[in-house]
Amino acid sequence: MFLAAGCADKEIFSKIEDASLVGHAPVAVKITGDKHGVVKIKNDPSSNIEVRITKVQASCSTERARSLGSDFDGYILIEVYHNNKFAAKAQMDFKTEPAKKDYEKVWRKLQKALKWD
Repeated sequence: MFLAAGCADKEIFSKIEDASLVGHAPVAVKITGDKHGVVKIKNDPSSNIEVRITKVQASCSTERARSLGSDFDGYILIEVYHNNKFAAKAQMDFKTEPAKKDYEKVWRKLQKALKWD
């Protein structure tokens, strides 16, 4: 399943790979890379569900940068892993440094796609 939504200037894309997580919000997750505190689920390093938050910077010399084009400096990527296997993601491109509200938008989109809200 691949979904796109957002405002005119910033689209947020999400993908659900493991439908068994949809509608079953976990009590706790292992959280990696959440420097802005956007994940409001209890952090438990022993959880079999992990939420990874990454800011990917585009570099002119990488394949990723060429695919993004010059209109973007990178993207915010939030992924969910279940038993160390990719389960879901949401991402949004950014130009200039992303703010906390941008990370929150991506997280809300992923929560909505997973029906964890």
